[in-house]
Amino acid sequence: MPRLMGLVKTKGLIETIFSGLAALLLAWAATARADEPQQLKLIRALEVYSASEIGALQPSGLAYCDGRLLMVSDRHNQTVFTFRLEQDRAIAEPWIQLGDIPSPELDSYPFGQRWLTKISRRYDWEGVSCDAEGRLYLVSEALAQVLVRESDGRLHWLGAEAYHRGRELGLFEHTNAFAEGLAVSGDGMVMVAERQPRGLVFLHRQAGNWNVQQVRYLSGFPSLVRPDDFSGVLLEERGVYTLERNHFKVCRRSLMEFTEEQCWGYRSVEESPALRYEDRRYGKAEGLARNGSRLYLVLDNNEDARAVDSGNRRPLLFVFQQPQNW
Repeated sequence: MPRLMGLVKTKGLIETIFSGLAALLLAWAATARADEPQQLKLIRALEVYSASEIGALQPSGLAYCDGRLLMVSDRHNQTVFTFRLEQDRAIAEPWIQLGDIPSPELDSYPFGQRWLTKISRRYDWEGVSCDAEGRLYLVSEALAQVLVRESDGRLHWLGAEAYHRGRELGLFEHTNAFAEGLAVSGDGMVMVAERQPRGLVFLHRQAGNWNVQQVRYLSGFPSLVRPDDFSGVLLEERGVYTLERNHFKVCRRSLMEFTEEQCWGYRSVEESPALRYEDRRYGKAEGLARNGSRLYLVLDNNEDARAVDSGNRRPLLFVFQQPQNW
């Protein structure tokens, strides 16, 4: 009998703990929604189609370059895509084939990472950007290194300095959560570290060479539901604009300290009944670009189905109006 009473008490304690945790999570969710930032105005939500038999797309980075909306997919090692926008869809067309990618510097990486990269030759592109001279820049999540495609098609890596400087401050520690976005503007470049912890690496170009100028560790509050993260970035005159998908927002941060200055949300769009996907554990936006008064966000749904149509597994491209206080 005493043993039975002990089991009953233990069960009651466990139920109390779980009830308390559930209450905390509900309170957190209510507070988060009460603090929602100004919502972006949606112009169009476009389903992403492929123009050729290239397999399922997993959009992972966006950039607006020389009149083209470019996209990289983390499943397509050799291809940079361009979007052709129609009234009700965005058609991804192969634009550039990278060809023979030179081997990156791997000697200073852990053995397992060196071995996997050499065997697979997959770099998991998670960001794309460009400059005024016609160069393309692609960031590898697997290595936190940047591949440069010169205007004449030559390819070369910028090296592993960003990876090493980030590691010194505790960034790039979790596999599949290294570099998740890249932006180039003039002689500045920003690479963002995805999560746990998230952070930014700022590089400066001088005499043709890119060198790390600053690394910022942004731990954020450790969420029990969705960890703070970065999944895309823009670099503009007014600041650094970060895509923070797990909290459905885009934030402007200062160029010097990377402190948050202003945020805009899009939760009401991504989680709307007509557009949301079945798996809602995490946000899905992975690319951010701007052209004039238009903002573009692309979603990587990892082939998850839409909630209203289990047969529809296409990604989405959102076109928003740029807010006046951008």
